Amino acid sequence: MSALRSERPTKRSLILAGGGMKVAFQAGVLEVWLDEAGLSFDHVDGASGGTLNLAMLCQGLSGSQIADSWRRFDPSLGLDLNLEEYIKPLHAESIATLDRFRMAIREAWRLDFGAIRESPVDATFNVYNFTKHALEALPPSVMTEDHLMAAISLPMWFPPVVIGGDTYVDSVYSTDANLEEAIRRGADEIWVNWTVSERGDWKDGFIAHYFQIVEMAANSNFRRIVRRIEDSNAAIARGEPGEFNRVIRLRVLRAEVPVHYVLALSADRLAEAVNFGRGRELTLSGRNEVRDEPGLDLWEDTSTLTTRIYRGHISAALESAAEVVASGILRIHLLDFMRQLTTFRAHGETAADRREALLRFGRLFLGKLWDVYGRDVLAYGPF
Repeated sequence: MSALRSERPTKRSLILAGGGMKVAFQAGVLEVWLDEAGLSFDHVDGASGGTLNLAMLCQGLSGSQIADSWRRFDPSLGLDLNLEEYIKPLHAESIATLDRFRMAIREAWRLDFGAIRESPVDATFNVYNFTKHALEALPPSVMTEDHLMAAISLPMWFPPVVIGGDTYVDSVYSTDANLEEAIRRGADEIWVNWTVSERGDWKDGFIAHYFQIVEMAANSNFRRIVRRIEDSNAAIARGEPGEFNRVIRLRVLRAEVPVHYVLALSADRLAEAVNFGRGRELTLSGRNEVRDEPGLDLWEDTSTLTTRIYRGHISAALESAAEVVASGILRIHLLDFMRQLTTFRAHGETAADRREALLRFGRLFLGKLWDVYGRDVLAYGPF
């Protein structure tokens, strides 16, 4: 776990926000961030479904191992309706239980809570203590399977978990991303993996209403702390102390993950969500054939690009056998082209070298246009 902790001037926190089964997406992100990009974090916080990934991380699993755990997980094995409660609809404990889910992740993920409690990772698991009406950010050293189940015990859907005489539930209505805890621990840079839907597409129906309420609570709480960070940073930029007394850089990776928060029973869909978190490797190939035809067509010819997007990273020689994901025509308008010209940059030891490189490129570009459109004046351009 040494990759998760390192001495650096900037202290970095990772926030594994909630999102029910949508957090399978996080596993794909962790595979890229931790294993491929080699990012390290001084502190990791998990809330709601994000605590599942945090538990595996604290156990010592790599990003790829966490991703593979989700890829081979069959969520249908965790379905466990609380049927005996259905005869008392006004006082029913919950729609379902987490009993089979406990067994399913024991089989699939082999969570070792002894290893989690010994974890060197500076981590916090968020649970809501309903008895004391207090949000608790628990360190790995006290975590048990009951605490983990409490962290994902979404009210109404799953029964609360009683630990030490106190009743615990999912923290989602209090926080789905505890940025305040990261700030209290001195984070200067906070990376958030956010999967709660932000579509704002209201749907009718009891189940839809319930999760839209969850989205209202989660998104409004999250945006409130984001605004506080932005206001604090702006105050510091003006020379004022700011609420948090230091600039905090916030990096948020958002995704609309096509998996339901709870009603997700397809292993294939979960695996797709993991791979969605990795991002897709694509190749953009463009072709522009410039020909002088009757009429004033120079601008149309030079500002139009026929494109194809291929799956994977491929070379031009392999395009004919590659899978085409999308194709289309890109066009640039004159004002956009003028704006693009201001973004050209060249490398060189001196300003004169950089200026000469840009001039050489301009002469090459204009010279090739002359060869096509000006050949009635000169067979080949003067540039």
